[in-house]
Amino acid sequence: MAATAGVAVADNPHFVGTPTATKGTNSVTASFKAAGLGTVSTANFTLSATGNALYGCFTKSGNHPQATNKEGPTTVTSSGNFPVRGGQTTGSLTISLPASTLTCPPGQNLRLISGSLENVTLTGEGLTFNFGSFTFP
Repeated sequence: MAATAGVAVADNPHFVGTPTATKGTNSVTASFKAAGLGTVSTANFTLSATGNALYGCFTKSGNHPQATNKEGPTTVTSSGNFPVRGGQTTGSLTISLPASTLTCPPGQNLRLISGSLENVTLTGEGLTFNFGSFTFP
């Protein structure tokens, strides 16, 4: 007579398919599905990057005064808890360019000159996926 024992399945976190990154006007949204998360009720994931943005004040005619007080670089991250059901979760996180710290004088408008999100990386529950870098505009 043979006895059958229950099979214990160890947690084996992994991405299902390849996570995707979609570039927006000044942001990147990462979407993913993870499995093998075991019996936890939530999973924490973080999308991080080194963010740089250069903003400038422009006149209504489109001129950009070159005074150093008219430009300013700044720096950026995004986390979320996602419900786990049956050892799986899906989610999306968005990271944006740093906001400007400039205040334009009357008659001038703030505009993004250039920006980048470098080393965009999704991490969580022992998983890591690197999307590389994105430049704007």
